[in-house]
Order: sequence, then structure tokens, then C-alpha cells
Amino acid sequence: MAEKDSLTEKATGFLRLVGKRRLWIQTHDIPDPDALASAEAFRVIARQFGVTARIVTNGFPSRRENNALIKECKIHVHSLDSVKIRSAKRSAWVFVDCLPGGGNVTLHPLAPGDLFMVIDHHGKPDDSLKNNPGSFILADPGVGATATLLGKLLLKLKVPFPPRLASALTYAIITDTQDFSRGASKADLEVYSALFLQTNLKIISRLRNVTKSRMYFRTVYKSLVNAYTYRHVSWVFIGKVTSGEIAAEMADFILSCERVTWALSMGYSSEKLYLSLRSSQPKSQCARIIHKLVRDYHSTVGGHTQFAGGFIFLNPSDNPGEIAGNLIKRFLRLILRLPKSAEIPEGTPIVVE
Repeated sequence: MAEKDSLTEKATGFLRLVGKRRLWIQTHDIPDPDALASAEAFRVIARQFGVTARIVTNGFPSRRENNALIKECKIHVHSLDSVKIRSAKRSAWVFVDCLPGGGNVTLHPLAPGDLFMVIDHHGKPDDSLKNNPGSFILADPGVGATATLLGKLLLKLKVPFPPRLASALTYAIITDTQDFSRGASKADLEVYSALFLQTNLKIISRLRNVTKSRMYFRTVYKSLVNAYTYRHVSWVFIGKVTSGEIAAEMADFILSCERVTWALSMGYSSEKLYLSLRSSQPKSQCARIIHKLVRDYHSTVGGHTQFAGGFIFLNPSDNPGEIAGNLIKRFLRLILRLPKSAEIPEGTPIVVE
């Protein structure tokens, strides 16, 4: 018999209402391991209740580790464009690792509909979501990964699950919390420990040791050449990139530099300027900072306390380098608390030839 609490009661109550509706499980745009593993976990739970679900996303990951997770853990992900809905009342939605309207997820024209669930560890949901009579909200910013909530739900409901899913969830927890060094809680460690007993270590090993493309090393080189620091703050404008995942990865990489506690990474494509913000300080409020950075631009951003990201929509006439330069100046003023009359420091290159 499943142990009853708010988590299980809301999930089971939602799935019983779904009935014969088609269930769509949506991740944030370009999903990471936390979103992918969480979506697959809820699909397995839904199947236990006789509900057929499909995982959908807007944009597929290009990062090799994330694609390896999809392949190794057999997670079937479909494009949001493939969703065909004749009537909103025949569908139900689950949003994992994202909040509808939160800035990092593109919604179907008929979503979220009159019956939906949100499972996330980001900030507080908007009142319009909570006040919707057909909404089931499971948002816990106290945990370091959405996979922790899904792992806990699997265990409490005593739903049978294969080692590939345990592997996906444990990998998601350790990557989203950076091996429990970023935003991790006691719950993350407890769920990770319980799932680890059923984890396929060969899968974890393959995920941890994915080969890198030569383009990746070129990007690392370009990032290091263009990275600067001033006191405890670092920033880099990479230039043209293949996806926003690159900006995020380089932000994490630069943050690992000694004495650096803030890192801003940016790169652009033909239509977007990607931003990724990281901090090693527990109360840094990255989500609030990144919203201030892009306040004058048409953008989509979101995040957590210690990391945030998103993009600015570019017009054909826009100069990405000029916009990035303005964002760097604003970033330094905010983090260093510089008065408007103060000059912006130029910074020192991280790598000096």
C-alpha cells in the first residue's frame, strides 16, 4: 500500500481524473537530464494507472551527454509540433521541471487546458495557475532536482521501475545538484541513495564518459580566449554557437575557476542571443538577476537561486556583440553594486598567452 502524503495524493488524484484523456508530459524547451528523467518517471507512473502518455518538448538537446541519456535510458521524446489535439477536453498535461508561463517552456495553443499538473523545483507558481480549478501543483523549491520529487513519488507509490529509469533519475540528481554541491537538500541525498540500489552502473559510466566532438574543444578554446574576470566576477561572450546548451556548459566551466563566484556566458545563433548565469553563492538569486539583465529586451528567461538562463530574440538588424556588451556592463553594475557614475571595469583575461 502506498504511503499517503501531499505528493502521492495529488499525483494519484490527478491520474484518476485523466481517465481516458490523452496525457502529454512536457519538459522545458531543450530538456536537460533532470527534465528528461522526470518526464520518463511520470510516464511510467501513469502507465501503472492505465494512462498512456507521450513525452513532448520544444527543441531537442544537442549536448552529447543529454542525447546519450535519451539513448541509454530509452526515453522516447517527441516534438511539440507533433501534438495533434482536436479538443482540449480530451487532453491533459503534465509539466515537469518547468512552470507554464515561467519563460522557459513553449506551450501548445490548447495548453495547459482544463486539467494539468505541474511538478517542479523552481520558483513559486503564478496565482493564475494555482487558482485554476483543474490544476495540480507540486512545486518544491527546497529540493535540488525535479528528479528527486519523481523518484520519491515512484518509491512511495511502490511502482515497479527498470534499472534504466533508476539510472536516469540518479544521473539527473547528481548533474542538477553538481554532485550535491549546488542547491542540494537532505531529500535529494535520500532519494538518490534509495534509487542507487537499482541503478545500472554501466549506464552511469557511459554517461559520465561521453566522447566530445572537435567542435566542442574549439568552443572551449574560444570561450577561454574571450573570458574575463574582475575580482570574483567572470564573463564571456563566446560568439556564434550551435545551441544555448553551449553557453550553459561554458558558464559552469568558468565558474570552476579559482576565486570566481559569478559567471555569465553568452553566445548567439541567427535568431537568439543565449545567456547563462551561474553563482556558487547559496543566496545569489540568479533568476532575479537575469530578469534584470534582459528587462529592456524581448526575451525568455528563468532559473533558480544559483543558476539561470534563457535567450533574447534577435532582429536581423541587431548586433549580438553590441547587445552582449551592454548586458555585461549591466551585469557588472548589478553584481559589484556600482553607482551609475562609476566606470565599468574592463577585466583581466582568464588566459594570458
